[in-house]
Amino acid sequence: MPTGGAVRVAGIDTRGDPVAAKLHLGYGVAPGALPTLLTGRECLRLFAQSRSLKEIPESSLALARRLELELHLDRSVAYYSLGTRQKLGIVLGLLGEPELLLLDEPLNGLDPMSAYALKQHLQGLVQERGVAILLATHSLDIAERFINRAVLLHDGKIVRSWDIAELDAVRGDPRRSLEHEMVLALQRAR
Repeated sequence: MPTGGAVRVAGIDTRGDPVAAKLHLGYGVAPGALPTLLTGRECLRLFAQSRSLKEIPESSLALARRLELELHLDRSVAYYSLGTRQKLGIVLGLLGEPELLLLDEPLNGLDPMSAYALKQHLQGLVQERGVAILLATHSLDIAERFINRAVLLHDGKIVRSWDIAELDAVRGDPRRSLEHEMVLALQRAR
């Protein structure tokens, strides 16, 4: 198991030039970390400015429409439900069309229509723009359908990883599931 190394984003060493690396990185803002004194639109403007964007990109507004967030953008974030905050956090993470997107439990709190729209949008980003998505989730049945690599972490250590061929083998066998494979790996690790 590796004990050290370097992280590069778009070929940029995150320690050598963290500001440049972060311009290629997007992350879904946790619902509890959103500024509640601002409206959703003010949050979008603020985050756009932090990425040196003069205005909120149309692609972000289109995603807000697709997730049915647009109706809430002029209300204070303090009055948003968990699902609405989750939607805003995801749209904020996609500002500036990042090449790498970090998402932690992005489907939490989303209604079925929004969850479906988000999954379709993320698949489109991967297929059309080659965006890499690092997804932390407990929804293995959902993730299993569209991931091309899986890494199982336990107590901060890699227990097992699966490449695309191994995942395809799991997906192609109705008797297997990623969830079951992960449980077996955890049992062996104990």
